[in-house]
Amino acid sequence: MGGADYVVHAGAKLPLEIRRFCGPEFRDNEHYLRTAEAEAERIVKRCALPHGGTVLDVGCGQGRLAIGLLRTAPRGSISYLGVDVDRSSVSWCAKHLANKSFRFAHVDVENARYNPTGQLQLEVSPFRFDVPDRSVDLIYAYSVFSHMELKQIEVYLAEFKRVLKQSGTIFLTTFIEDGLDQPFEVNPRGYAVPISGPLHVVRFDRRFWAKTVANAGLRIRELEHGVEANGQSGNYLSHA
Repeated sequence: MGGADYVVHAGAKLPLEIRRFCGPEFRDNEHYLRTAEAEAERIVKRCALPHGGTVLDVGCGQGRLAIGLLRTAPRGSISYLGVDVDRSSVSWCAKHLANKSFRFAHVDVENARYNPTGQLQLEVSPFRFDVPDRSVDLIYAYSVFSHMELKQIEVYLAEFKRVLKQSGTIFLTTFIEDGLDQPFEVNPRGYAVPISGPLHVVRFDRRFWAKTVANAGLRIRELEHGVEANGQSGNYLSHA
């Protein structure tokens, strides 16, 4: 029989080290947990998530944000849905983190990096998150658009607009630079991030990124260049 598929640290269930998508520093349980808590507190504050608010975590992975929210937010104060293309990650989260207010769902979208055998191709198939229109206060997508093709990103942005409340906020990260020769590049040569595998680095020219967001009926409320993991930029979006 196999061993446990989790570790317990400071009263929290965490994914095993080998299941953590984050960098090597996150293999330390204390670092993993404290950064999860800090990220949850940061995003709730920066995005002014109201009491009783609804969170859609796109690319939830092994539930680091969910773990942070469960540890720091008052019980019952948040309704959370985490979705991911990696079925095993969603299964782990559903097994160990789900409750009445926190649920998880697998979206079988094809992605060359994380779900190459996915059945749904966003470029050609209709797609909707299992979320009602204008029902979400906060959409969180960390290191998601940095690993997607442009057409897929456009579909996701359209869905973000559909489900986001008029007063809601989208937080996402992207690789963005000024004055690029190409408006959109996959695994660009000579970039600061070493390339490893398909869709490792998806990079936008800043003007083209702003146009892409505007075309979806959204606006960039704030952009913090290069401050997130691996030099990604933090984007705070809202309805146009």
